[in-house]
Amino acid sequence: MLLALFKLDDASGGVVLEVMRQFQLSGERVRELVVQRVGALAVEGTRNNVLMCRVSSLDLGAIDTLVEAGVSATRSEAAAWLIRAGIEGNKSLFERLQSTVLEIRRLREQAQAITREVATAQPDKPASE
Repeated sequence: MLLALFKLDDASGGVVLEVMRQFQLSGERVRELVVQRVGALAVEGTRNNVLMCRVSSLDLGAIDTLVEAGVSATRSEAAAWLIRAGIEGNKSLFERLQSTVLEIRRLREQAQAITREVATAQPDKPASE
């Protein structure tokens, strides 16, 4: 939609085009930015999950450093990048944890099946007992 605005003439573009021009955004520059951002999303994968957490001042400083250096455009992107780097850097740990969690799930399902089996095998007790 943004790119389409720059194809409008002055009469039909109106206020939006005027604001864009005041910020010295040419159609070509906007096109470059949009293509760059869409390309980055294709590489990173779609992120549509939001996570809120508390971070220390030291961690926030690291996040802000990534933003200020231009590595990330926002704090959110910087935090997501750091999380991904931490996961990749500890890949063997996460693989072991995933294996353990899968085993826990299997055992939980087994325990639930046993409970259902026992519950259906027992006749209902009278309410007076």
